[in-house]
Amino acid sequence: MASKQPKVFTRSATVSSAAPLKHKDKLTRQLISRERREKFEALDLETLLSEFRAVAAHKEENPPNGEDEENGEVAQKGETSTADALRWLRSSGLGALADLHEQGKLISDSHVEELVDGYLPAQIESIQRRVSVLNRILRGKNSVEGAEAENELLSPTIVNKDGGARMSVLSRQDEEDPPILFEYLGDTDQQQVQKLVLISLTSMLESSGLTIKLGKPPRKKKRKKTDVLFGVNLVNLVESDLEERPEKVGNDKNIPIFLESVIKFLREKGLNEEGIFRKAGSAARIKELRSACEAKQGLIDFVEHKARPHDVAALLKQFLRDTPEPLLTSQYLDTFSLTPQLKDPQMQVDALGLVSILLPPVHQSCLRFLLEFLADVADNVEKNKMGISNLAVVFAPSLFFVRGQKGQKMLKEVEMQVTTANALKLLITHYKTLWSVPPEIIGQHRFINEQGRNGKRISTKKGVEKLLKEGMKGGKDSKPEATQSKSAHVTWIKDSKANPPIVATVVIQLPHNSSKSVNIHSHTTSLDVLGSCRYTDGYVLAERGGNLGERRLDMRTRIVPLLQVNPDGGLVVVKTDVTVGLLI
Repeated sequence: MASKQPKVFTRSATVSSAAPLKHKDKLTRQLISRERREKFEALDLETLLSEFRAVAAHKEENPPNGEDEENGEVAQKGETSTADALRWLRSSGLGALADLHEQGKLISDSHVEELVDGYLPAQIESIQRRVSVLNRILRGKNSVEGAEAENELLSPTIVNKDGGARMSVLSRQDEEDPPILFEYLGDTDQQQVQKLVLISLTSMLESSGLTIKLGKPPRKKKRKKTDVLFGVNLVNLVESDLEERPEKVGNDKNIPIFLESVIKFLREKGLNEEGIFRKAGSAARIKELRSACEAKQGLIDFVEHKARPHDVAALLKQFLRDTPEPLLTSQYLDTFSLTPQLKDPQMQVDALGLVSILLPPVHQSCLRFLLEFLADVADNVEKNKMGISNLAVVFAPSLFFVRGQKGQKMLKEVEMQVTTANALKLLITHYKTLWSVPPEIIGQHRFINEQGRNGKRISTKKGVEKLLKEGMKGGKDSKPEATQSKSAHVTWIKDSKANPPIVATVVIQLPHNSSKSVNIHSHTTSLDVLGSCRYTDGYVLAERGGNLGERRLDMRTRIVPLLQVNPDGGLVVVKTDVTVGLLI
């Protein structure tokens, strides 16, 4: 009788499994015991990670014949590093330095110093590391030791004593103050803050020995007429919805109608379904449902269609997997997967928040919408048996697009799946705070703006390019003149006899070119000011000008600390199409 062959452990390639995990080689089957397989089936993340690390370590000690894990990577290392350095500099708002390199010019310390006024030492180190890579290429020296000797990291005085004190004031945030949400910032402020966020995230990862590598931004391609729903970029879907069916778009115009309808149905019909997103639906029914969605351009009534929750859940994962540009974007996908490698748990959460802020607006909105829904699914774990850990394991492949490879690299891909599952677990757990801009970054942004207004910094691209072209000659004369304006809308009051005491009187700009003076107490909030101005539903108070472009204020924002941080800024009542209130 033939000997019984050991059972091959596989994860069936159903419609609910984005990247099947397969272990076909004999050595791997021997290393993974029945007990270990049972632990995997129970979705024990930490155990799975440790087990596959053990397998990978064993294979490194006993590499299979003919397999070289690093084959092909060494030869491309220099070119990749150069491309990544250029891409990082441009994404960080330092494209002028990248231009110098592409013109065949060395980037001097003076060039860098002129651009980093207001930057922190760790941030400057991250910048200079990229500069060193580029200068080493131009010098034609491949020795790391030689590069370090020729181009040591800068350690300039970033701010003087007074500047450091001012930045500390600008970064201060009391416990009772609400966080500053990224989506509340104006477009210009968002772009500038994202550049600081990327530099801060890079320095955070590099302080732990991790190297950030940005993926290539997607190329803009014309949408084919045959592309209707699946296989279409999220941005293109949003644009089509706004152009062709604006009346059906929800409150958040950055979420495709189809994605909103899928999650709405699953909220109503799928929260209590046992094994939602884990159990596979019917392949035939899902195929038919997908065709119906395509035929109706996503405007489908799943209840009327008598769709089943497990089928719609599988359809959601297909939809996310089929987008040409991933939800987490090709540029930052690898960065998301890096964060669980940070040793400190709070740093992991902080890093995930920073990289989430870097996403484009449509991707931010869709990710936030999805995470909020997955958190609601996890809240019903007693009925659906799908806690956060389980959801992270079964959903991560749909977001991170981990592809299986042959041999030993396959083990690394499996471990990466577990790492990304841990990242998704943190994203679901902390989704409410991910898009809060750290106070120190907001303070740094305000400080840099103040320096520019006082003629101490050139922050515009044209100004930087002009300075660099002049070769640092007469650079100081090319700086813009100080344009700091005196505050005319705030009157500070001392020894007030009122109860409670009036701290200041502020002129609030109202719609239709009108204004109103409002008395401010120590605990007056944005909501109080709106009430005094008789603007409530559909209106918000915004901070505008001074050391910030524009920011919608949370209803809990206290006015006095804001006036102290931005004395030259104004307060404006603006109309909004989204009800803004206590979001966190």
